[in-house]
Amino acid sequence: MVLKTKKTICYKCVRCKNFITTEISAFDMRDGVEIECECGGNDMTISQENRQYVFAYMCPSCRKPYIKRVDIRTFWENEQLIFTCTGCGAAACSIGNSHNKQIKFLSEKSGEFYENDMILSETEKVLSRLVSQKKVTCECGGRAIDVSAGLRGVDLSCRKCGACKFVRAITEDDLLKNRSIKRILLAKKSNKVIKLDY
Repeated sequence: MVLKTKKTICYKCVRCKNFITTEISAFDMRDGVEIECECGGNDMTISQENRQYVFAYMCPSCRKPYIKRVDIRTFWENEQLIFTCTGCGAAACSIGNSHNKQIKFLSEKSGEFYENDMILSETEKVLSRLVSQKKVTCECGGRAIDVSAGLRGVDLSCRKCGACKFVRAITEDDLLKNRSIKRILLAKKSNKVIKLDY
């Protein structure tokens, strides 16, 4: 079997949402590769360990660190490889022999995960701003609140008692409602919100 010595890697930047594509060779992979987005928002590193390639980057859907290990021979023998995030299941990276084909394939496979990116991003900004202004608090008295974006919305969690609240961010109506939030009070050890001031 004649193995291809070049591949096109395609994944999506967490910050600017553009598809990042680059062609890499077997020689490049031997020395390690770092792929950067022009916006500086996301990069991928590829290293070689014990006859495996190790891919490390951020999942574009759940925005969490993602690591994938692939046998070197498997990488070069297969015409198409799709990496799915072990956390959320999103199609996170496409690898093959055609630049345009990889973008099209990844777009089709992961489209449902990206349709609400703008709404999710804006909601995350709104809630992060409220947290920084100390307007998100917990019934237990805690003011250290973590903000974490997921597939369909943003989670708020209290570091002191573990109370949490999910804020949906899917539709334009969700965004309008979220932008009008002025304060959030979490209930101690509960997913219920005691008070949400608009």
